[in-house]
Amino acid sequence: MHQLIVRTYKAKSQASAAKAFSQDAKTLANQGYIVVLQSWKPGKTGWPRFLLTLSLSAWMFKPTGSVTVTYRLELAPNAPKPQS
Repeated sequence: MHQLIVRTYKAKSQASAAKAFSQDAKTLANQGYIVVLQSWKPGKTGWPRFLLTLSLSAWMFKPTGSVTVTYRLELAPNAPKPQS
C-alpha cells in the first residue's frame, strides 16, 4: 500500500499557486515523494458577491483559485536512491 499526501495551494492565479506547489514539491521529493496527480480549479466570482458590491468591481478582482496535488511516497526517507 502506498502512502499518499494531498495538498491544496490557493492563490489568485495559476502561476502563483504553481510557484508554491513547485517549492513544496522539491521539499517532498527529498523525502521520497513524487507527484501523481495535479489539477487547477479557478475561483468563481458568483452572483452573491456581485450583488453585494452592486458594481463591476466584483468582476475585476479575481477570487482565489487552487492547485490540488496528490503525492505518493516512492522511496522511504533515507533509503539509497537507485544509481543510473
